Amino acid sequence: MGRITATLVSLTVAGVLVTGAPADADAATGVLFINGKTYHNPSGCYPVDGSPAYVFNGARGVAFIHDGPKCDAEINAVLLPGHAGVSKYGKSVFVG
Repeated sequence: MGRITATLVSLTVAGVLVTGAPADADAATGVLFINGKTYHNPSGCYPVDGSPAYVFNGARGVAFIHDGPKCDAEINAVLLPGHAGVSKYGKSVFVG
């Protein structure tokens, strides 16, 4: 099951990157996946529904996983572009 999910995520990311969807000037191009939700050209703070936080950063910006729900608490993980991570206590993700 994990291989299928990884393959689907890879194909989705590749499709978004190939289509070259337009982005806001402040947005990171690409996609951000958080617990099954997809955010295109992410910029700013995104909530995490449920625990743990499963995050794939397919955007060009760095993603910071925070302990608090509004990206205002301690950072417990940093994901560079193209990286995935799991945070047991993650409640929000900031992309900048």
